[in-house]
Amino acid sequence: MTLTALLRRLAAQVLELAAENVALAKVEMAGKIRYAVVAAACLVLALSMSVAILATLTACLVLAFALIVPPWLAALIVTALYAVVAAIALLVARANVVRVFPPIPREAIRQFKENIEWAKLQATSNRR
Repeated sequence: MTLTALLRRLAAQVLELAAENVALAKVEMAGKIRYAVVAAACLVLALSMSVAILATLTACLVLAFALIVPPWLAALIVTALYAVVAAIALLVARANVVRVFPPIPREAIRQFKENIEWAKLQATSNRR
């Protein structure tokens, strides 16, 4: 095989590897996007819960607790209950955001580096 043919073959293989790395990066980023969607959905849920439900449920709970304890303590108990619900929602959102950021296709980068090393080895072995 001539040097020109080897170089053409190497160039074709490098282009093929680059295309495969781009495809791998797309797949990896699609997975990260799923986590971002879950995180966003949890944040929207947490915000809508705290706005819609708090407005109506607060009065109901405070009045119910006020039958047992002083009204100020009833309001404090309801506030603590809402704080727990909000904390749980934020923890779930945080767990999903951590999976998204930084938005780098790590597996694709690792694979690309391996392919570069392989190409270097091929180039040096073809010189001999």
